[in-house]
Amino acid sequence: MCARIHDAAFYFIDTTTDADMQSVTEASDCSFRRYEGLRLHSLKQQVTSAKENWGGEMEDNDRDLGVSVYEKANALLENIEKAESEMWKVKSKEFENTLKRVVMQCNDILRHIASFQLPPVYPWMLELTDGGPGVGVSSAECRWRLLEKARIHNSDKVLRIHRAREDSGQNEAERLNACIGDALCDGGNLKWQIYKPLHGLSVDEISSLTNSELETQRKANMEKNAWAVAEEVVRRVDDAPAPRGYMSAMMVDKPEEMVFYNRDFMKQYHDAPNNKKNTVPGHGYFAKLASFEEEHCEKGELYMEYRRMSCQEKNGELCEYCRATDFLSPTSATPTPRPYLDYSKLPDFHYLPGTKTPTTGRKPDDYQPRAQIKQMFQEGTLKAGDKNAIKDFSEKYIVSEKLVAYYIDHLTDIELRKDKRRTENDRKSTARKEYNDIDWEDLYHKNQLSTLRVGELELYINHHNILFKGKKDEKVRVVKAHIGSKHSASL
Repeated sequence: MCARIHDAAFYFIDTTTDADMQSVTEASDCSFRRYEGLRLHSLKQQVTSAKENWGGEMEDNDRDLGVSVYEKANALLENIEKAESEMWKVKSKEFENTLKRVVMQCNDILRHIASFQLPPVYPWMLELTDGGPGVGVSSAECRWRLLEKARIHNSDKVLRIHRAREDSGQNEAERLNACIGDALCDGGNLKWQIYKPLHGLSVDEISSLTNSELETQRKANMEKNAWAVAEEVVRRVDDAPAPRGYMSAMMVDKPEEMVFYNRDFMKQYHDAPNNKKNTVPGHGYFAKLASFEEEHCEKGELYMEYRRMSCQEKNGELCEYCRATDFLSPTSATPTPRPYLDYSKLPDFHYLPGTKTPTTGRKPDDYQPRAQIKQMFQEGTLKAGDKNAIKDFSEKYIVSEKLVAYYIDHLTDIELRKDKRRTENDRKSTARKEYNDIDWEDLYHKNQLSTLRVGELELYINHHNILFKGKKDEKVRVVKAHIGSKHSASL
């Protein structure tokens, strides 16, 4: 209970910014006011859920501490309900004061929980993945959620690394995925349609509903099926063997019950141009997160590292967050050593030992072969079939020529497909164009009619009923002559 209430209270305080509160207007449909209402509702839901899940079965002293938090949570809920009831009645400034009273109570609960001196979350965290962020999740959202968790848990250092695929020797995430597959494929069926599309409705109820209402019912039962299957997956995976022991599986919260309730707003903020970001509800908090990421994170192609107080290395001073917190670990969070070449071992390929690897004065991905191949390929200094360039790269970054050539071929194939798509899109765009979409006079005077495609030139020829067939350069001359004749006639 303490952990859940702590996280919810901290997150509410952290997401409260003057910029967001001052964006609230008197308009009846103010999106910023609705956003603040969503924050209150999420806090209320999290605190209520934490209270309901507290069993209270423990030793007397621990139970007394729990009861004290329980009572403070009740007082907080009363204040939240009062704020919700006033939300659409009070003016902007009064509403800001109402939110600040909730913030004060959240701070009071955090101080109370801190007085228990409970064991902290481990201050250094390592996250290993075997690919991108996942289906329907952006890389930007993953980065910011990592930072939000680091702030909530007061982490000193968090490192996320994307491991190489199809290499289970060094890819822990891939090995774990294999164990999950073994647990799921236990010989039993994984039934999907537990609830039929119109489950729970009588014949009379079905006949009385409209098509849209029936579709709503079908979608609701489909969602129930999804959650039921997820529960079965949890039962199969939980406590199944894993490389270093046994796995723990649990159900994810439903979207409306998650601590991080602001996904849609976060996506809007990321997608909005810079001059429109302040129109997105929550922009004050998201701007704070963006600045926090810039000041505290080092990002490479396959890794991201957050270090508390690294803002001082970049700005010469600590940020507001770091000034208010201190290290939990005995020592400060130094940069994680990244592979550094050991040329003394050539022709064998080796990196320096971790203890001798320099960590300062280095750029991200300075010796990451894939990132360097990408950069040189884009610059045109590394091309498919250029054996000398491939050999030089192989010796500099101690990676086999075969692997370098393979990845260059892969990039070449990607670029080829991009060009194909670009050409097809241009053709489709041309096909959609009409005569009036092109400024013929302007192109004539700038002598740029030759930049038009054949299909675009034919728009002019057909519009003026010119009987002509020929190659592109001939069509350019015909169009140019026709426009020129009109100018001569006007003189």
